[in-house]
Amino acid sequence: MPCLTDLSIKSCSSLKKLLHRLLRKASSSLRSLDIRDSSELVKTYGEDKEGSARRSISQHNPQLELIQ
Repeated sequence: MPCLTDLSIKSCSSLKKLLHRLLRKASSSLRSLDIRDSSELVKTYGEDKEGSARRSISQHNPQLELIQ
């Protein structure tokens, strides 16, 4: 079964959150999360590097690289 290793989200200005269920399922294989031109997602997951939303993504996979 294929594994998700990289996820890019671009130009989704209204999208505010990612499904935690998706992130949990992909936690063992996801290595890179690229969020660009998606202002609400950047606010939630990328702007504050110490924020709880960012930790909620990376807590299951500390090697995950968040790219803005």
